[in-house]
Amino acid sequence: MVSLACPEQSRRIEPLELAAVKWEPDFKSKELMKCVICKKGETKAGTATVTLDKSGATLVFKGVPARVCTNCGEEYVDENIVAALLQSAAEAARSWIQVEVRQYIGP
Repeated sequence: MVSLACPEQSRRIEPLELAAVKWEPDFKSKELMKCVICKKGETKAGTATVTLDKSGATLVFKGVPARVCTNCGEEYVDENIVAALLQSAAEAARSWIQVEVRQYIGP
């Protein structure tokens, strides 16, 4: 499962709430974040596989930059990256794509 979270808030953030969040992490920074799920692990830079279902289209994005908890493996994806993935999913749905696997290529 992929979560979007702010270090200032200890709750899950659904994609529809992204507009209200003013957090822009730098995944290349050395700053650690405590996992909001297990509350024990620290996160480190890594990658995630994100699966999105949009209007009948299923897209799988591999190699998405994320912070990954060293304890439970929970993945946190930056809101700007999620916005780009959602846009790709919407375009795929308009193109009548049913299932597709893509390698993430930065913005």
